[in-house]
Amino acid sequence: MNERLKQCYILIYEIEEDYLMAMMEYMNSDSSFPFLAVGFSNLKKALEYIEKNEVSLILSCEENVFPAQQRVVLLSKEAVPSEQREKKIYKYQSGTSLKKALYYTLKDAVYMEGEKSSRMILVYSPLGRCGKTAFSMALAGLNGEKPNLYLSFEEVSSLEEEGQMEEIILAIKERMETVVSKVQALAVRNGNREILSASRSFLDSKVLSYDDFQWFLEQLKKSGFFGRIVVDMGNGCLNDFRILSLFGRWYLPVLGDEISVKKLERFEDLLSHMQELNPDIRKKIRVPKETFFSQKLVEYAEKKEMEWEHEHTGKGLS
Repeated sequence: MNERLKQCYILIYEIEEDYLMAMMEYMNSDSSFPFLAVGFSNLKKALEYIEKNEVSLILSCEENVFPAQQRVVLLSKEAVPSEQREKKIYKYQSGTSLKKALYYTLKDAVYMEGEKSSRMILVYSPLGRCGKTAFSMALAGLNGEKPNLYLSFEEVSSLEEEGQMEEIILAIKERMETVVSKVQALAVRNGNREILSASRSFLDSKVLSYDDFQWFLEQLKKSGFFGRIVVDMGNGCLNDFRILSLFGRWYLPVLGDEISVKKLERFEDLLSHMQELNPDIRKKIRVPKETFFSQKLVEYAEKKEMEWEHEHTGKGLS
């Protein structure tokens, strides 16, 4: 299914003209951002505009100045509590954070009806030093109309940023409806990937059950915010093999040495007894030895995705 973005128009009413111009320029200069902004510092002109044109959202520096049927979000000069983020946005946050807040506010309007599907991708191997994380990062870095999400469930984070997953795990366990907005707020943007690194202790991820993962992945998928959701799974965080069955595709990095081959054979024998696990979702790969974020790895990941699409056309797998 194609993932086409619906073009949303935002009207900005802001009396601080320098801020207004900067915000409009930032929004309209990003071709991947599915909003076009029009701005007014004069309230009368803003009201005249919405009489003649349809807008998806109004960002306003004043309350109760637009018709009740319009969707209005207040540009607040003070930090906004999470429970008020559908009605208010902190105006002085970074451009990236502001865009994330707008995605959350307009989540039902951004994507065309029926086109919210995300690819749920697992990268997992019982083998160590096999390029699992590097390949996961490359997958998450592939271009697309939506950003991709990289989720690290490793025993130890290999990234500079760490500990971001701890708050998410709490939200999952408590079934917080705001879990997706928390992911967006905590994730670090790098190219087309949103990165959420592992907890400081793998014991945090150990508490997540099959039901927890199922609920969390469903929330992410329903949001429609991400093109690919790439889960980098470590051995210490996988406490139930049924979790493997929650993904539409699973890349299994392998190695060619004798010990690794024997270990993999035993692992696959174990998997053969799992009736709920469709063997068609699993694809073995030999990851080239490249540094994180290298172009060669991205090209390799793109090639493997193309191979997957070709091999699984008509099988109903995503």
